[in-house]
Amino acid sequence: MGLLAQERMLFVLIFLVMCPGISSGDDLFNLTEVDYFSMRSSLKENAEPGYHPPQVVTDLLDHPDEQTAVAYLRWQRERLEKISRAQDILDKVMANYGDMYKIQ
Repeated sequence: MGLLAQERMLFVLIFLVMCPGISSGDDLFNLTEVDYFSMRSSLKENAEPGYHPPQVVTDLLDHPDEQTAVAYLRWQRERLEKISRAQDILDKVMANYGDMYKIQ
């Protein structure tokens, strides 16, 4: 074993001795469950009163599998196509008026 490997092993041993919670299997930082994108809290606890995300979104988050992912992507594509059509109409209206402040 080289000198660098011995130093690393010594560091790990010292670390484990200094942090007994890690070596005993305890959760040192209370990170037993990680919610990386705050999906649970944003959908349930922090939601505005009366707001319910679309069912396709909750289906994907609650039951992530290929079927719910495909349904979500279809819904997202349809939603974006509607936004694109609305934007096209807005662009035409703006071209006719020249400035949105002239619209009364």
